[in-house]
Amino acid sequence: MNYPEDIVIIVNPIRRLRPWLAMGVLLTVAGLIASLGTGSAAAATGRYYYAGVMKVTTATTQYGVGGRILIANPAVAYSADQVTSEMSIVHGANAALVETGYRKFGTADPTLLIGYWSGGVFRDSAGFVTVHPTYRPGMSLAGYVDRPVQFYIRYDRGNWWVWFNDAWVGYFPGSLWAGTFTGGEYTHWYGEVYSTGSGLPLTDMGNGRFGSDPQAAYIDNMCQHGADTTCWWMTGASRSETDASLYSLSYAGGTSLRHGGNGGG
Repeated sequence: MNYPEDIVIIVNPIRRLRPWLAMGVLLTVAGLIASLGTGSAAAATGRYYYAGVMKVTTATTQYGVGGRILIANPAVAYSADQVTSEMSIVHGANAALVETGYRKFGTADPTLLIGYWSGGVFRDSAGFVTVHPTYRPGMSLAGYVDRPVQFYIRYDRGNWWVWFNDAWVGYFPGSLWAGTFTGGEYTHWYGEVYSTGSGLPLTDMGNGRFGSDPQAAYIDNMCQHGADTTCWWMTGASRSETDASLYSLSYAGGTSLRHGGNGGG
């Protein structure tokens, strides 16, 4: 089959990808919160915490998102807790979304997060078509801990493609949204903790260091795709922190951020 090939990266000021990549728009934190209860770790007693940024457009003119995520292995307090560091592109309030990054949920090590939302429901990686011989959704990232890894999502030729590290993993067919998800209004880069404890959250976000710490987990090289194959550096995003005393964000308005914390631990 045909799938993405030769990627050319121009470090400054742009990144270029072959048109095969597919990407959309990232969901707002308000949209994420509005859709709780249908996610992979959802439970009636749980709560989500976020620290990250989003970039909004006035129309569905964004076709992809990129960035480099420092892979961490967060300490998880309870077996049903979940922590992610990710990017996403969103249309509507979770009506259509593709996300990628790392996730720790019921595992000893972080795993590769590749997921999507349709109709406001998180459907994980169901329907994803894997084209890489070894990379796949849910694979262990134990060998990548403490390393920054490149991720991309891009919409191309009717499908949403996901890139991890140095190659395309595969794609979500556009038919999963009946062909209606071809771009988005929001792109996001953020950390997320889902806590099932009755009190303050005790699960770490990132490496457990707060965003003000120079050694905190980070996402950099943040960029957005327009209609062409260029992933342009993203600046001037809006910041969002659920509770900075538990998980905080350091963002100066450019192409990188630091985020994390240990909750109430």
